[in-house]
Amino acid sequence: MIKANAALIDYDLLLFDMMSRYGLQGFAMRLVERAHDMLNDLVHCLYSSLYATMSVDMALLGEISYNKETLRILTEWCNHYAEDLEDYLDTLVFLIPDENYEAVLEFTREESSHGWVLDSI
Repeated sequence: MIKANAALIDYDLLLFDMMSRYGLQGFAMRLVERAHDMLNDLVHCLYSSLYATMSVDMALLGEISYNKETLRILTEWCNHYAEDLEDYLDTLVFLIPDENYEAVLEFTREESSHGWVLDSI
């Protein structure tokens, strides 16, 4: 559960950092232009992670009654979504800042010049 909560905190920190650097409009524009294909998956992962994590947290805090097997399954979901969310955040770190994005583009240009087929960014 620590990993799931940490992933959600990392998401918040990245969001605050990017908005403080680029403003809401600049961040949103970069997100749509550079990460459009993964945006729906990121939102799905984020909402699923929030649902599972809040459900488990409420059960562990004694705020709701729960079935032990359901809690076990939700905890597994939390771990799965936390890993996925961290992967999405790692990708955003390379796609949102201009200097990182330019480095990724340069790398893909070099790799494609070698004749390797790469997915478009």
